[in-house]
Amino acid sequence: MIEIEPMGNMPVIKDLIVDMDAVHWKKIQQITPWLLPVEPAPEREYIVDRESMVDVTQTMACIQCGACVSDCLAMEVDPLFVGPAAMAKSYRFVGDPRDDKHEARLNHLAQDPHGLYDCTHCFKCVEACPKGVNPMGQIMRLRRIATGDFHIKDDNNGERHEQAFASLVKENGLLWEAELLPRSYGGNSWWGKFAPAAGKELLSSLPVILKSVMRGKVGIGGALKPHKIPAQDLKQVQAIYETVEGRDERYELNLYIAGEDEPRPRPPPSAARIARRHHEGRLLARLCEPRLHPRAARLDGQGCAAARHRARRTGPRCCTGAGVIAEHNQELADTLNARTFALAQQVDGAEMMMNICSTCQGAQSEAQERLDANAEYRAHVNETLSAEGLEYMQGCTNKNFLWLLVEEIGLDALSSKVKRPLTNLRVGPFYGCYIVRPTDRLGIDEEHRATTTCSR
Repeated sequence: MIEIEPMGNMPVIKDLIVDMDAVHWKKIQQITPWLLPVEPAPEREYIVDRESMVDVTQTMACIQCGACVSDCLAMEVDPLFVGPAAMAKSYRFVGDPRDDKHEARLNHLAQDPHGLYDCTHCFKCVEACPKGVNPMGQIMRLRRIATGDFHIKDDNNGERHEQAFASLVKENGLLWEAELLPRSYGGNSWWGKFAPAAGKELLSSLPVILKSVMRGKVGIGGALKPHKIPAQDLKQVQAIYETVEGRDERYELNLYIAGEDEPRPRPPPSAARIARRHHEGRLLARLCEPRLHPRAARLDGQGCAAARHRARRTGPRCCTGAGVIAEHNQELADTLNARTFALAQQVDGAEMMMNICSTCQGAQSEAQERLDANAEYRAHVNETLSAEGLEYMQGCTNKNFLWLLVEEIGLDALSSKVKRPLTNLRVGPFYGCYIVRPTDRLGIDEEHRATTTCSR
């Protein structure tokens, strides 16, 4: 059945007619949508190198249809959000070397509480755009330029949050969540928690923290000391940081410019061999019979459940970066995620990698898209990994635990094993924007409808 409805996030005038002036065009006007040229003007034309021109041509391809605005999940929550269309339009000028107000444009978006850091990285605008503008990608590039090139310290703590996140992963290999909040507000060091801004935020969060501790959701020990991967693996992660961040120029891959060299190979969706990441493998092992996945590979270095369920172990993975490290440095995030895939691919017979986090799924799928699409970029990343004896290869499917349950076991089979039904229990299951992401990023078969499956 085909369902026709008015565009979302805009007031309906009548039937299918919406007021685009009130939302779409109003937000476009906020970002000064015209070139502010470098002065003094040259005697003849401005000379722009080909790559820069092709780069901004991607955003110039926008036809202002408003499809990305209609589908934007962030705008549903915050109608004041500048939005993907206006952000992409902003990059059209920030990426243009003829414009003289790059820093001013970025500072305006960064300081706006509904601006640069309001995007939730949900991919909806990427899927909705009919012209391949990739508004979300343009927003991430705006963030990298704002923080990496102009070092804009915004009132929304976007820059401090990014720096804290990247530093904590570099120090520990994994994110230390309890330290992220005080560092994001108080400064990127252990002493950040003593800053007035951090103290105020910690105090406001205290009721939630205490309730979580009392209910066993958070352990005091886990909050006071960081999660860490083994020293040898941490050394690998830190070597990647030093190599990538030590480059004279930040490596930016835009597939619109570089193009795709070959289609991404995808193993059959019914393959039952999985490379499990982190401790999620234990959750899978409790819910399914060991015979379903006899050749699984886990990536957390903990063997208690692995031995019992015949899982094969390999080196610990590091944090995926949750999209935040990609804002900091795209190549760094892709190399860290390529390392995780390479570890999985070292396990004989493992053709699939499972992870339980929707944010990790999105970050890894985005990295995999770039790595698989462009051979030159893949070779560039593998050159960094080669120092640790690793190589990323195409062909490893990355699935979320939810879809593994649906496809490999089946909801009916799971229902038949329920011993204590949670009837009438009020719960708020959170899958994030995962349930509405494009299917090719989820690692699922197209016949499965995400929303229907989550409802069941």
